[in-house]
Amino acid sequence: MRSCLLALALLCALTPPATALEPPQPLPPAEAVALLAAEAPAELVGEAEQLVLFERESVIVEDSGLGHRYRHRFVKVLEPAGALAL
Repeated sequence: MRSCLLALALLCALTPPATALEPPQPLPPAEAVALLAAEAPAELVGEAEQLVLFERESVIVEDSGLGHRYRHRFVKVLEPAGALAL
């Protein structure tokens, strides 16, 4: 058992740490505006009234057990009915 623990400790000591991935860089404002202004392909949209461009949800739990849920959505409205549905 001791030799297994020693081998594991040696393996951990010799293994290089994993490299962290860099988060993607945001688009420059001019490119983001151009992307939003562009029409979505009809085969992707179909009869949709809205198009969700971005959606992220995160939950932060405190030590007390209390949780906070944050939801971010960026929606492009394609039809007036889509605006009413928001």
